[in-house]
Amino acid sequence: MAAAVLTGSFRPAAPSRPRSARQGLLDRPTPFHARRSSQRQTHRVTAAAESAALAAALAVRRPRRKVLLGLGGAAAAPAPAALAEVPALTRKTDVFDGEVMKSPLDTRNYRALTLGNGMRVLLASDPDAVTASSALSVHVGFYSDPEDIPGLAHFCEHMLFLGTKEYPEENSFESFLVANSGSQNAFTSESSTTYFFEVSPSGLRESLQRFASFFREPLFTASATEREVNAISSEFAKNQENDGFRFQQLLKGTASEGHPERHFGCGNRKTLVESRGPEQLRESLKTFFEAYDPAAMSLCIVGKEPLDVLQASTEAYFGSIPQRRLADRPWKSL
Repeated sequence: MAAAVLTGSFRPAAPSRPRSARQGLLDRPTPFHARRSSQRQTHRVTAAAESAALAAALAVRRPRRKVLLGLGGAAAAPAPAALAEVPALTRKTDVFDGEVMKSPLDTRNYRALTLGNGMRVLLASDPDAVTASSALSVHVGFYSDPEDIPGLAHFCEHMLFLGTKEYPEENSFESFLVANSGSQNAFTSESSTTYFFEVSPSGLRESLQRFASFFREPLFTASATEREVNAISSEFAKNQENDGFRFQQLLKGTASEGHPERHFGCGNRKTLVESRGPEQLRESLKTFFEAYDPAAMSLCIVGKEPLDVLQASTEAYFGSIPQRRLADRPWKSL
């Protein structure tokens, strides 16, 4: 299978330096987090946080040229039985640019890919991993909110967890993760939304299959729409008591008139549903989701499996995400 490595200044975090989930994701407070029952484990999600940080870093690095390169210390050949469990590949995987720059203490093997649908992927094989993890970052955040629906990107983040065509039961992904010693979270920032999870290594393959379904055909049901509007309103009410959040809202007011930095990214019942009703909100959400094009997505996976096995799973589950449309980004300056 063709593979390539990543050039530039991208440096995967050394696995010997565990950090909290919040520290691993951003170096500043993240404005909007999804809060669910599994979040009692949030501050121990070090593996998932590292994957999320890698996906976010990959999202802002663009390849300069295509070069087929090898990785030092290549992984052992995959067991035929492991590959046999993965569906047949249907799309060509392109090579990605460059060289992975990593810590001297990092013994993982890396491979970077571009799938046939345009999604960029960084794989990390760690035979000694006690936890597997993955994160997907899509280059669509609250800057992309429609002017008349503040908070729509954040609302979309919440709704993707609440049932897909392949797995229609609400929160079935969370239930699977909890049953396999895992947890999940997501956050919406200015120009991206990142979803991430960790799970026991034995549950990684099925987790990836379930995770990928988020980005193929989410259901966006009427019942879930109404409940999540209430959940976001409750989140906003809680945030109002936070001095950091209030300061951030004041800072937004200093941005130039018309710049999306002024957007009210969290959203609440008033901005999401009161002026249009839940059914129109659902239709607006479906339209917004069209910006979730795989060419705007970056995926990171860390697992015990050899790189060829991780690549086969990635191509099978994420390579089938349909191409949609890339979001317009009209902003130029603050």
